[in-house]
Amino acid sequence: MTSVAHQNVYLGPSALGRLRDDESVAIAVGRDGVELERAGETLVEKRVRLPVRWVKGFSDVQVYQPGLRLFCECSGAEARRFLRSVPRNPAAGAYLARSGNTLRLSQLAVGGGMRVGGLHRLRVLDPLLGRIAGLRIWGYADAGVSAWDLNFGDARLFLLLSPEVQRGFSGEGQALQILAGGGWEGALARVRAELRWQAELDPARLAGNTGLGEPQVAAVLTALGARGLAGFDVTTQRYFHRELPFDLERIESFRR
Repeated sequence: MTSVAHQNVYLGPSALGRLRDDESVAIAVGRDGVELERAGETLVEKRVRLPVRWVKGFSDVQVYQPGLRLFCECSGAEARRFLRSVPRNPAAGAYLARSGNTLRLSQLAVGGGMRVGGLHRLRVLDPLLGRIAGLRIWGYADAGVSAWDLNFGDARLFLLLSPEVQRGFSGEGQALQILAGGGWEGALARVRAELRWQAELDPARLAGNTGLGEPQVAAVLTALGARGLAGFDVTTQRYFHRELPFDLERIESFRR
């Protein structure tokens, strides 16, 4: 089984924008930072302390992802047409609808449509549009949260958009509701003891190993995600073990 690790890094557009497909690049990830080396040039990004609002945002993302539901799948050509039509300027929330093989935006609620917010943020994908082989779009009930799963054939990019541009996920409070709800605390230690950097966590197997019911395991996995101790892969609909690099006591302080 392949282990999964995640690192959140910002190298800036100047570092990555100049890379070519045929260029040799070396990336070194260490405890103190990340180094990118190309053509004799080395760029170093040092480790920094995460602001509390970032920590809250990471936690809320993990709570939202298990609730995402597939809205539609598009071909590469359809995805390019739609993404190139997205307005560049910030606009009020809208509804995403599909007619035949055409995606469109509407300012009014439409049957079978999905509420979305701040889609101008998708324009950061412009340099990648020529490589898109397919697109899957996910939504979260009527919350305005949307996820964009871009398929490039040999790679994928998953982008999750918050409903409000100005506050991001740190202002949504989903993790706080989960942590404050309780009901998972007594079982958390038993489930956490089973975490060994698995690429996929099987709730049925965890239930069998811990003697808990699957609903209890599901609640614990949600809480672990909110605490940064588990991630969720929307494409496989499975949790995986990982540990985000922040102090768990800061997460627990959100519900006090």
